[in-house]
Amino acid sequence: MINTIKTLLDLRIVRYIVVGISTIIVDIVVLAFFKEILQINLSVSASVAYWLSIAWNFSLNRWWTFSAQEYRSVIEHAFLYGSLLLFNYIYTVFAINILDNIVHYTIAKFVIIITATLWTYPIYRNYIFKNTQKSN
Repeated sequence: MINTIKTLLDLRIVRYIVVGISTIIVDIVVLAFFKEILQINLSVSASVAYWLSIAWNFSLNRWWTFSAQEYRSVIEHAFLYGSLLLFNYIYTVFAINILDNIVHYTIAKFVIIITATLWTYPIYRNYIFKNTQKSN
């Protein structure tokens, strides 16, 4: 069982999914905390949750999922990552305000995360955290 878990965690896509699930948890817990406990409006709560979960996601994806710290500096990764995330942020705030009229905001947030993941993983893998070093 332990060997199976280790083997699975050696697969980049499985690490990405683990990081993604933990990011969703961070995102939704922070969103609910700011919205329900602190009584902050939905756009601000969604913004705070988004950016905190993104810091979590960037760190784990850079160092664990893609082991990309050797390929580019953290500033290069952050710039590329930030460009994608700015787009995702605009999508998040826009979509959560529309979907909030249809479903509960936590369900809306989950739908937004899933849809953004469809384009985010390929961009991470092929552009942002791509191994730019030549193999021997």
